[in-house]
Amino acid sequence: MSHFTVMVIGDNVDEQMAPYHEFECTGDDNEYVQDIDKTEEARKEYEKDTTTMVKSPSGKIQSRFTKKGNYKKRFLREPTEEEQKEHGKFFGSGGNGKLQWTSNDYGDGKGYRSLIVELPKGWTEVEVKTSDYESFATWIEGYYGHKPVKYGQKPNIKTTHKYGYTILDKKGNVVKTIDRTNPNKKWDGLPYDG
Repeated sequence: MSHFTVMVIGDNVDEQMAPYHEFECTGDDNEYVQDIDKTEEARKEYEKDTTTMVKSPSGKIQSRFTKKGNYKKRFLREPTEEEQKEHGKFFGSGGNGKLQWTSNDYGDGKGYRSLIVELPKGWTEVEVKTSDYESFATWIEGYYGHKPVKYGQKPNIKTTHKYGYTILDKKGNVVKTIDRTNPNKKWDGLPYDG
């Protein structure tokens, strides 16, 4: 989205600007917000999407993350004394081109600290088709942020599904995914009436 200075003439600035608000920023769920079917676009994106996984020495391909999104312990190690001197005890999450690290309380009684993310010897990173390892419904929730609407239920557009949702059939397959937006959005804040 580009940004421009705009002058609105008249006493009804909010009314004049309303048709062009960016719903995702304003949260103003009014008559300009529409349900846009993103199902076909999402299917095409899902089919071409790839995911970085890891391959064990035995050839098994898996994620380096738990279901909760944390690194599995086998892919983490304590920093060396030299690494700790360079970065300190708590050096956040990130990387510097040579190392990658993450910070957390790992539940081992040692408290919150930073650990180095590293593949064990013999392990390699591989790119795989996301569709081989993740369902379409799960992918949509992660990619679009659309929470699923289980079969027989209705979306709650006041809270959970305010910005979008995915309708599932009896088997949990995607029927359609909806993005709730203002397709005519031009501004992403409150009008200045200074």
